[in-house]
Amino acid sequence: MKRSNITVMVSIAVLFAMACGSMNRVTPKQWDDAAIEADVRGKIAESVPSKALGISVKVDHQVVALSGKAKTADDRRKMADAAQSVKCVNTFINNITVEP
Repeated sequence: MKRSNITVMVSIAVLFAMACGSMNRVTPKQWDDAAIEADVRGKIAESVPSKALGISVKVDHQVVALSGKAKTADDRRKMADAAQSVKCVNTFINNITVEP
């Protein structure tokens, strides 16, 4: 009897540990930089498709910096708005210049 109780308790503990571990992977506290960068690039592609690959996106601890050239001031603003709309972006730096 005692041996089966120990086995059941150990099994429950293992299942509980596995459930907690998988829950942390599914709902992380913060996004990692690569996920933020991918989301920023996707939002820029939606707002200004012609500049999807022409803009540099750097993310470091939830600080997003954009650089490159935009055709118009409106495109520059759209890309900035798109980057700032991404979840978990704490700070945004816009180094995009408007082409002469």
